[in-house]
Amino acid sequence: MELSQEKKTQIAACHGKGMTVKEIAKAAKLTEGQVDVFLQSIGKRPLYRRYSKTKKDETEKKYNRVTDEQKKEIFELLAQGKGTTEIAQLTGINVKTVNNYKHRRSKEKEPAAAATVTDSQKTDVVTDNSTVSISKDNIIEAKCQVLAKALKLAHKGIIAQYEEMSHECQLAFDLGQLFAEIEQRMKEGGVEVE
Repeated sequence: MELSQEKKTQIAACHGKGMTVKEIAKAAKLTEGQVDVFLQSIGKRPLYRRYSKTKKDETEKKYNRVTDEQKKEIFELLAQGKGTTEIAQLTGINVKTVNNYKHRRSKEKEPAAAATVTDSQKTDVVTDNSTVSISKDNIIEAKCQVLAKALKLAHKGIIAQYEEMSHECQLAFDLGQLFAEIEQRMKEGGVEVE
């Protein structure tokens, strides 16, 4: 359905006031998809979520930071065996944030690697016309660090995409996460998942 010139003007004016796609759709009595498509067609970036501005810097986005008390509560609930979704509901903190602290906690509990290296476990690496003996464990560790950095960048990209999603898409994404967590718990409990 082609939008009338009046609707187009109304959408552009509402967008200029900083209204979100959802708010514009409600005001103009259109679907969010229609508003989204029109704004993109005129080169405007649709706003899906409103962020408060800080007093220090009006251009900087303000995100709700997790306080030390909330972090402590998350770790206590994790120690009690609570799931990330349940902790998110109890604390009012995003599931993704809780999951990040869960992974951070598991990394802190990992045992340290053995410090002794035999000559058979070393390999020679040539760098700048000199040869250096490096343990194979250190090479594996370096590869793991590179992989971990790549995964962190990918994770940041996913979070950025999540923040740009419509509310409905975020709910669908969160539901997928919940099902994955349920499936994982079933596998851990010995229940076969088809």
